[in-house]
Amino acid sequence: MTLPPTSLFGRLLLAAIAALAVLAAAAVWLTPPAVGSLRAAPPGDGEPASPSRLPAGLRPVGMVWLYGPADKPPQMLAPVLELMPSGAVMLRRPAPVPLVPHLEVGPAAVLLPGPHLAGLTPAQRAALLDVLAALIPERPVRATAVHLHGIDANAVTVGRLLAWVR
Repeated sequence: MTLPPTSLFGRLLLAAIAALAVLAAAAVWLTPPAVGSLRAAPPGDGEPASPSRLPAGLRPVGMVWLYGPADKPPQMLAPVLELMPSGAVMLRRPAPVPLVPHLEVGPAAVLLPGPHLAGLTPAQRAALLDVLAALIPERPVRATAVHLHGIDANAVTVGRLLAWVR
């Protein structure tokens, strides 16, 4: 019993159709999902930020500089994180890879969306607390671990914020 097609042209055509079908199926199954579908929705007002919303690979640094929106942190500060108006946290400059494991890297910088620390929305404040908790390992957080540059805040406002870091 012979299977159709019996001619060489027919067999090549059948093999080409089968190969295209396999390639099309592989393209559908192996294509990663769209980038937008992987991102979680930014937290709304009053909804606390989740530590899973922080950029991956954050290591404790011990000291954090908070910068206003008009200021640019120097190159010695890394990582540099930006707190977006929605409360999301974006990595703007990664930390250098340490030469020795468990070695603390230099101070980090966090770019705030506004010049007033007291003017942060609840979502922004929750995201900032998550960032501070990830970057500063000691509890309670000392006021000297957070420095302000271009941010309008007094020691009482900073102390109240740091009291919420868990």
